[in-house]
Amino acid sequence: MTRLKKSYTDEETNQAYKCYEIFCTVNGNKTTLEKFKKFRYRRIFYELIVSYDSFGTVIPIEDYIKYLVEEAIPFNRWGNLNTFRDFVLIYTKEEDCEKGIKRSQKFLSEKNCNIETISDTRLIMYLESGNVSPWLVLKYYPEFFDYVIKETQNTYVKNILSLYFWKLKEQREKVAN
Repeated sequence: MTRLKKSYTDEETNQAYKCYEIFCTVNGNKTTLEKFKKFRYRRIFYELIVSYDSFGTVIPIEDYIKYLVEEAIPFNRWGNLNTFRDFVLIYTKEEDCEKGIKRSQKFLSEKNCNIETISDTRLIMYLESGNVSPWLVLKYYPEFFDYVIKETQNTYVKNILSLYFWKLKEQREKVAN
């Protein structure tokens, strides 16, 4: 972790305060900007913004902070890539089918690409960062599951794309509807 800067821009402070506010809300507390400025561990929230931006994800930071609080992740692990990867794994597996597909399609359209034209390597990157939901892959590119299981050495992506899990979840979604 980096040392606390002597001063932050208003934008940085507003972003960090927003994260602190979410943190307090999840814990059932109310807060003010003044309380935040006096908070002993406020640098954690400044660093969280930088770390979360570096992960390059479209998943809302609010969901990540809720995960951190609910799982009682220590402050010193909030900006850790492995913590983020654990979050993405849980988030994508709990996400609703339609929500995951819409989120993924929106992301891909912003990148001016689609599931049929994207390279396998880039798709793996987008799955790792949580930008593309496995639901989209299962619905429009099911043969990619076979490719990942047979060809890639990336065990993290194999965990995300556990074919058995997604097929079972798909069957449950059909029964529920």
